[in-house]
Amino acid sequence: MASRQKPLLNPYFSDEGVPFEKWNWRGNLDEEGRLLIKPVVNNALLFSEGLAVFEVNGKWGYLDRRRAVIIEPQFEKASNFFEDLARVKRDGKWGFINRRGIFVIAPQFEAARSFSEGFACVKDGGKYGYVNHAGMMIIEPRFEEAWSFSEGLAGIRIGKQCGYIDRDGMIVIRPRFEMVSRFSEGLARVKVGNKWGYINTRGQNVIAPRFEWALDFSDGSAYVWTELGIRTINNNGRVQTSPVI
Repeated sequence: MASRQKPLLNPYFSDEGVPFEKWNWRGNLDEEGRLLIKPVVNNALLFSEGLAVFEVNGKWGYLDRRRAVIIEPQFEKASNFFEDLARVKRDGKWGFINRRGIFVIAPQFEAARSFSEGFACVKDGGKYGYVNHAGMMIIEPRFEEAWSFSEGLAGIRIGKQCGYIDRDGMIVIRPRFEMVSRFSEGLARVKVGNKWGYINTRGQNVIAPRFEWALDFSDGSAYVWTELGIRTINNNGRVQTSPVI
């Protein structure tokens, strides 16, 4: 009689701790290769703050690194934890839960971004504003679009132009860009005339917009797309001559 492997630690993940992927179905097999337990996880994200989001039959929950389900799949959508809170969607609205799965900020928003530097960007009444960890609206919704804070500033859109606000909601970099990104190492990517360049936290052009695409700075350099291919640049805009790939 064929022996059987140990049962799964939980019904969602394999005994080896490898998440079932929709493109790589795995499960416990008997000696004849027959599937004993059908995997049911459809999707899983990377770990953040010790927990990972996973989906089962259209519902999202959270598990820890032991593969134990900490928050049962129950949300329409969910994201990773940032600053001990995670944005989740229930009944068509977004709110924020703590690590026990309890709503700290009730689902009430049309859209939401994860917390960063103590603020989360939320959409209410068709406009974007910012709430704190207690759910208080610190910056009233008045922007067509808005993004997370980084290095004390957040990108916002007014009409068709993008700029930046500070933590008091004051516009500190006048909206004049087609698109903006987060600040990293004192520089942010901005799009002007279909080209990307970099500005500093005072809104001054540090690297003129001349790239087809660009990524954030990390460890003193950033990847940029040029007519000659992908290159790296330093924070003075000097392009490395040899191709990245």
